Amino acid sequence: MTRFIGIFLLIHYSLVLYALPPKGIKAQESFRAYDFIQSIGINTHFGYYDTQYRHYEKVLKKRLLELGVKHIRDGTYNNDVLQKYKDIGENGVRLLLITPHDKAVERAKAIGSMLWGVEAVNEPDGGKQPGTWEKEARLEQQQLYESIKNDAETQNIAVVGVSLANIRDNPRRLGDISQWMDYGGIHPYAAGQYPAFHWG
Repeated sequence: MTRFIGIFLLIHYSLVLYALPPKGIKAQESFRAYDFIQSIGINTHFGYYDTQYRHYEKVLKKRLLELGVKHIRDGTYNNDVLQKYKDIGENGVRLLLITPHDKAVERAKAIGSMLWGVEAVNEPDGGKQPGTWEKEARLEQQQLYESIKNDAETQNIAVVGVSLANIRDNPRRLGDISQWMDYGGIHPYAAGQYPAFHWG
């Protein structure tokens, strides 16, 4: 009996040592693969009918579901695109919609539960000189946030901060808009370099 207890303690002690990280290395918390998949999204253009996006049933829907990504970001909207959003949403895909503030609430209600968030105008600084875009971008962000949050049916929808083309200099020019967003957005264009090349 004593020998059995000794063997048990030896095995138990060995397993504990095996589970501990080497000296000087911190233990890393594990994450579920499901959580990683939920962190991935892709940009789509459902309303670009002059491209392969016009083949929704034959190409787009099949490939999107095959890929397994559960989040898309799109800024196109019409009745046809709306039905496609709802259709793909029935397969567990959720949408971040780029939309002007004056149409945000109406579109959010039409899309329904597959919409998880809205975003203001895409890259308002693109191709523009400093001083020509900042005020309008800040105002649009504020109006989008207030529109969504002041309606009882849409107040729980996330509002994402405006994303910029120049993330090296223009965040400073845009200023602090954190009071009008739930999440931030970033468009890092690495241009073939390492991922943080253009981060500033």
